[in-house]
Amino acid sequence: MYTIVFNYNSKDKRVEAMKELCQAQDIPTADINSEVDKSKCVLFIEPRGKVPDDACEYKHVFDYVRLSTDEEFVRDNNYLTALAMKKIFLEEHGTLQKKILLMGWGKLATQIERVFTGADLHLLDFNQDKKQEFLEKYGEKAFFESAPLKDFDIVINTIPKNVVDAREFAPATKVYELASPPYGISGDTEAIDYQILPGLPGVYSPVEAARIAFDSIQRNVKLKQMTLNANRVKIEY
Repeated sequence: MYTIVFNYNSKDKRVEAMKELCQAQDIPTADINSEVDKSKCVLFIEPRGKVPDDACEYKHVFDYVRLSTDEEFVRDNNYLTALAMKKIFLEEHGTLQKKILLMGWGKLATQIERVFTGADLHLLDFNQDKKQEFLEKYGEKAFFESAPLKDFDIVINTIPKNVVDAREFAPATKVYELASPPYGISGDTEAIDYQILPGLPGVYSPVEAARIAFDSIQRNVKLKQMTLNANRVKIEY
């Protein structure tokens, strides 16, 4: 039996819910600052969480579980992010039927598109590989590398890289920032209504978010253990 190690002081609300899931299945947990046998532990690093300097000492099945590398987790977590963004949007605007510039067309933007039914979505992307695909899908509503930003009162950014200067927006433009640092907007953001929204799944649906994180840990431990066993068989043979 391995111990899952958390940062008990994390502001991520999923941590407490994940501890309860572990307790329900008799999986021991420990705080990252406690004295534990690292060779029998799995270290949980939440998305955007800092990997500690001694992470390499965790040698049970693998060094640590970083959820952002699990495609299934990323998909489900992005869906929860999109649902939370929808809830925030409806609370502030009352309807999804608004003209919106969606910056990026990656995994998170795909989920935003999925749940923002009825919205007048326009797309600004910078990925050359996807240019033809999104031009065919969005037509005149697709922009590549530049867009008439002053024409949009509402912007949702999913690109974790400075691609637009805040001065390009009209004053008081509402920008929802869903990307990780360094974010998509550079320059002085004081003139726009710039709202950075990190960790939405942990804020709006911590129990559901904890479940998909817990499932990811269980799934990855099993897969890594299977790989480890397979390697042992090869060595013995």
